[in-house]
Amino acid sequence: MWHGAMDDELARAAVQLASPHELRDYAVLADGMRGALMDPDGGTAWLCFPGWSDPAVFAGLLGSGGSYRVAPTGRFVSGGYYEDGTLIWRRRFVTEDNVIECREALAYPGEDDRCVILRRLEALDGDAALVGTLQLARDYGRQRGGHWRSEGDAWLCKTGEFHARWRGKGQTTVGSEASKLDFRLILRR
Repeated sequence: MWHGAMDDELARAAVQLASPHELRDYAVLADGMRGALMDPDGGTAWLCFPGWSDPAVFAGLLGSGGSYRVAPTGRFVSGGYYEDGTLIWRRRFVTEDNVIECREALAYPGEDDRCVILRRLEALDGDAALVGTLQLARDYGRQRGGHWRSEGDAWLCKTGEFHARWRGKGQTTVGSEASKLDFRLILRR
């Protein structure tokens, strides 16, 4: 069954992603209103919203709540660099049988109360499988996000005045907790 296989993939990925990293291993993305700290394992380790000085919605750096992670299903190593003159982070995941490139950026949406995290994934050496999870937790993990629901080609979540929308191609389900969105992506070369 698909859910069981996905749960196994997520559990294996979580074991690999559980260790903290040295600060120099993180990348910073910013859009002028806020910044995100991206860990080397494919996660957003820190993001305050709506601005720099507001409470975090992703606070994995502190071991607190909230996460947005996309990573290969198997073993991998990763590294990356900034595109010249930008805060666009180009990450590469090297797996046992593939190389996956991910371009990541924060895009200023023109409104202070919105945040857009862009991720573009590409398999360079054949098809690749990735798993991901998105769980919002406002105020450094003290307020879990609301329930995710599907609407057209997007997934929506609302908690209080806070609204979130996720769009991506792939199989997506609400996780074991209704506030957690799990997804599996197959990249075709």
